Amino acid sequence: MAKKARYKKHKIELPKSGEISLYASPKHTTAIQQLREMPVFEGIKMLDLMDEFYRQGQKDGRKDVIEQIQHKVVATVNYLPPGQPKKKRKS
Repeated sequence: MAKKARYKKHKIELPKSGEISLYASPKHTTAIQQLREMPVFEGIKMLDLMDEFYRQGQKDGRKDVIEQIQHKVVATVNYLPPGQPKKKRKS
């Protein structure tokens, strides 16, 4: 039987909101500790990077949804745009 992850409570102090409690697994606990030890400049760079990852994920998700909808619409609708009319032959 697999062992349960032992979640630890972390108290994080925020300047505006005060203190919040965060419960994290051991894997995330080490990441939190590394972030706490990181200098402010590197922390800001990391935050900007994570924000860009989040935004790119939103864009990719929207793109996938739009492509799925377009594929289904094209498959169900047999529409051809009108071209030039056929010329009548003189007899």
